[in-house]
Amino acid sequence: MELQIAIGQMDIVLGDAQANLGTVQDLAARAAEQGAELLVLPELWGSGYALEQAGELADELNTGLFAAVAALARHYRLAICGSLLEWDSMEERAYNTATVYDADGSLRGRY
Repeated sequence: MELQIAIGQMDIVLGDAQANLGTVQDLAARAAEQGAELLVLPELWGSGYALEQAGELADELNTGLFAAVAALARHYRLAICGSLLEWDSMEERAYNTATVYDADGSLRGRY
């Protein structure tokens, strides 16, 4: 069994989630066109290491950039993994959370 994997190299715009999401959308489209089944994104692709702004840039799981990645996975029928800043409202802090979404846009793994 073979798995076609696309590695999403990108210049992350520090602290600019929308610019980074636009780049990821382009990467997902290109990966799907080339027959990839899995797109692997860089660590903290949505924000870069703007850790002093982590509280402002982090999203709760299933919202914001997490929801956007799920929608891209579903739209392009492409599994996507990478990490984002996740806001934990119980602890009131952000975490670097890696996620894996399947080609249906369902969350399959989180670390």
